[in-house]
Amino acid sequence: MDKDLIPQATSPLATWLCYLENLHSTTIDMGLERISNVALKLDVLKPAPTVFTVAGTNGKGTTCRTLETALMADGYRVGVYSSPHLVRYTERVRIQGKELPEALHTASFAEIEAARGDISLTYFEYGTLSALLLFKQQAVDVVILEVGLGGRLDATNIVDSDVAVVTSIALDHTDWLGPDRESIGREKAGVFRRDNPAVVGEPDMPQTIADVAQEKGAQLLRRGADWDYEVSATSWTFRDASGELKDLPLPLVPQPNAATALAALRASKLNVSENAIRYGIEHATLPGRFQVVSQAPRVILDVAHNPHAAAYLAGRLAALPERGRVLAVIGMLHDKDIAGTLACLSPQVDNWYCAPLEGPRGASAEQLIAHLGEGRTFATVADAWHAAMASATAEDTVLDEFAAIPLVPKPGDSDEPDMLPAATQALPAQPPEGAAEEVRAGAAVPPGLNSGAIPNEGSAGVDEVPVAHEQPKPQPVQEKPKPKPVEKPQPKPAADNQTEQPTKTEKPADKAPTGQAYVVQLGALKNADKVNEIVGKLRGAGFKVYTSPTTPVQGKITRILVGPDASKDKLKSSLGELNSLSGLNGVVMNYSPR
Repeated sequence: MDKDLIPQATSPLATWLCYLENLHSTTIDMGLERISNVALKLDVLKPAPTVFTVAGTNGKGTTCRTLETALMADGYRVGVYSSPHLVRYTERVRIQGKELPEALHTASFAEIEAARGDISLTYFEYGTLSALLLFKQQAVDVVILEVGLGGRLDATNIVDSDVAVVTSIALDHTDWLGPDRESIGREKAGVFRRDNPAVVGEPDMPQTIADVAQEKGAQLLRRGADWDYEVSATSWTFRDASGELKDLPLPLVPQPNAATALAALRASKLNVSENAIRYGIEHATLPGRFQVVSQAPRVILDVAHNPHAAAYLAGRLAALPERGRVLAVIGMLHDKDIAGTLACLSPQVDNWYCAPLEGPRGASAEQLIAHLGEGRTFATVADAWHAAMASATAEDTVLDEFAAIPLVPKPGDSDEPDMLPAATQALPAQPPEGAAEEVRAGAAVPPGLNSGAIPNEGSAGVDEVPVAHEQPKPQPVQEKPKPKPVEKPQPKPAADNQTEQPTKTEKPADKAPTGQAYVVQLGALKNADKVNEIVGKLRGAGFKVYTSPTTPVQGKITRILVGPDASKDKLKSSLGELNSLSGLNGVVMNYSPR
């Protein structure tokens, strides 16, 4: 390639991504030889003292997030590599729960470009090397790698993990991984390593996983045999060879994934306190996984894209209290199991609003209707969304179910991007488990949407990621410590951001303030005591806080809001402190009195 066409370290990220898309002849090129050669030159095969690698058909993202949240709460400096992104490429690499500035990504791309010589790399391989390089440069204690496609031949598998995880096994990507669960299980078990723990969260584990574990000499830890859990109405209990953890808080992520993350933490050699484990379980969340973004009508965003994930989603819908009708705005990729996915959801959906996804892999609205037999078709996602919202009553549930998350504003809403929740229409060509076609720079979005609307989970801004480690690194230990007294921990941020936690105060029964201004929506919790605790902390720190509804009800979703304030910039600047005090990730929204 003409050297004049190669981006520089200071080139915009969008320029680099366009370059990477066209660098290799195919988007998927299974095999590790090429990327391993470049990784050796960069010296990134050991990016951190401890590495978790997480594979599986579904559940990888929330398992990674639970690991991340617990480890951060215990003081570890954590790096996470995940895919695909919903909107921004920078979502793929997090350090201490924050995205990195684009300049760090482009600088790493330039270093990889100089090291690779004439070795061709795919988009995903380039991104994987970049993540490993950034983790090493940022001196993290723990790296969590989410596998892109399969496991054995995935780019992330160049790294020898200390703990390998397989969350679940279901039929997906059969063109690449094989026609049945046994074949797929063998591919995913390729992340196992000799003498290291191999945690399997799939209760109906294919025999091939056990076969690979034996061949590799890995320490297989199976759900239902080596570890398990029991759930009650208000808590759950985890059991493994080390003993029991009782009265654990119910997670916001799927229960099996929280339990799998806990099994992986306890299998590791890290000294993770029980306090931190409980905190991680209670606070881990991930956009697009049964994400409730508004009420009256209730709007839920979910990225379920295969029958296994759709069956779980259907169960969550069935358990909703007072849900009214369920109106589903849906779009899918034509190479997914459309019939199987829709069959799982159909018993829980009253009305379908079908829309096409752009790009060569997008299924048409007519293809979706052919499997449903009834429903309405629309030319665009925006049209489908507006029709569903116009039909919905306050008691209804509107489900946005896509391979990627779209969201378009209601007619008459402000076009201010900060009012939008963590969603957008980054729809064209979602890659299989993050390894194939990527969400391209400049992908079309509906009118009124801005890709910058996606809040950085756990971050007050990407520029605030610390470059140096400001705490002594916790060292891996061989023996488990005695459980510490159970107190709710707060995440341990860098030393310069630490604040003294105010004493808990009782929440006055204030009414929501009125007036046109801005607010920070911090989160939506079902734990009324936790809501009151957070509100007390924030008020003790001088913030104006109210909740919706005004009086939290146990088991019912309560939103926590800060403001209103006439200055959007003032609220944006407070996001970091709000996160430190509450553990929740806020987004600035327009406020209008009802």
